[in-house]
Amino acid sequence: MLLFGGSRIGPMFSSVFRCSIPVADLLQAARDWKLAAAYLLASGVIGTLIGLVIMLKNMDDPAALGPGMAIAVLTILYGVIVGLGICLPLAVRLENRAGEQGSQS
Repeated sequence: MLLFGGSRIGPMFSSVFRCSIPVADLLQAARDWKLAAAYLLASGVIGTLIGLVIMLKNMDDPAALGPGMAIAVLTILYGVIVGLGICLPLAVRLENRAGEQGSQS
């Protein structure tokens, strides 16, 4: 989804680890990380819907509800953990670095 959205994935990762990077590139990478977080949350919701469909398909057998529920819960959990726990903090860090570099110039 990031590729179709026009994000540059290589500079996203390199901006996190490189010390000297232009402010414009830092801000672009921060926007891309925020976009990744939004896509991860959306993917979690889609996975939850898929899990719910699997659960509803197996409503006549209560023992078969577990796999669908696992998919529903785990996909949203993974989306939230990676999106809000990794991508958004990286975006904030990059924005702060851009602000610090901008004020030093």
